[in-house]
Amino acid sequence: MLDTFTLEYRPNETENLTTDPDLQRRMHEHSIRALAKAAGVSTRTVKAARRGERLRKSTIDKLEKALHSPFPVREPRTFNSDPPFSLDDPE
Repeated sequence: MLDTFTLEYRPNETENLTTDPDLQRRMHEHSIRALAKAAGVSTRTVKAARRGERLRKSTIDKLEKALHSPFPVREPRTFNSDPPFSLDDPE
């Protein structure tokens, strides 16, 4: 007897690609560049994950690992308190 099997296409479910809404939300709390550097992925990949696009599971694992590890946060730049000129100078 012939056994028939109907393959059903599911665009959002594949063996290697997936999305993670929780990861997407948590990634918005960090800098794109810092997160990309900590995870070892490109900034394009981080942006795609923030938009909720499907990514490889291995890439999501890298991003998860980076979010759980303390990665360097850039300190805000400080400037001298004295401006190089003043608008009140008569010159």
